[in-house]
Amino acid sequence: MRVEVSGDETRTRDLQEPHRLVSLTVDGRAAEAAQLMRGHITHSLTATAISALDFT
Repeated sequence: MRVEVSGDETRTRDLQEPHRLVSLTVDGRAAEAAQLMRGHITHSLTATAISALDFT
């Protein structure tokens, strides 16, 4: 199985999101932090790999 990601932009986003999550949390912006975390999980490499598996 081979999973392709969309290059440097995806990696940059994945590296920046945890820092943004901490900032939002410290600033008391829980709703935005929750939304960011849901998106991060949805678009993570693990989610991408699982969706690439053929379970049929």
